[in-house]
Amino acid sequence: MKSGHGRLILRDGSDVAVSYLLNDFGSWCSGTLVGDMTAIGPADFSRGLKVRLEYGPDLVPMVIGYSEIHLTFAARYNARTTGNSRTGSEGGAR
Repeated sequence: MKSGHGRLILRDGSDVAVSYLLNDFGSWCSGTLVGDMTAIGPADFSRGLKVRLEYGPDLVPMVIGYSEIHLTFAARYNARTTGNSRTGSEGGAR
């Protein structure tokens, strides 16, 4: 399990500072983001999110559950990300 800090970026470009716990499964992962989610409306969790990890590739998460302080997700690694993209990833999630 990996941990660190990053940003949850919303569709409108605003972002939230988060800490993360990440389980890596090759070309995809699952994890939990911990941060202040109170300013994010339920509709914002449905699509258009991106997670920018402090050290690692950007993720396009599919939200599984959330509360005021956390968000659980599954994601494929985004191969179109410049910089720290992973080898063997199978393209970005849609």
